[in-house]
Amino acid sequence: MSRQQERESNLIVVAAVEEYGARHHIPVKEVLSLFRRYDITDLLRSQHKVLHTMDLGEGASFAESVLQGAAL
Repeated sequence: MSRQQERESNLIVVAAVEEYGARHHIPVKEVLSLFRRYDITDLLRSQHKVLHTMDLGEGASFAESVLQGAAL
């Protein structure tokens, strides 16, 4: 992964964490813990090619679909 792609991946993760927290009224620290527990940060990074072409809020939507599948 190039440095630019790595920066974009980081931005996608940060935006997803912030957006997910805002949507569900959860502090960022708790969202990070949740995302780590279910490997969502790695999943977001692995979807870089798709997600970097979309609105930044799509990362949070992607995380929501993964977590729904995990049956929290």
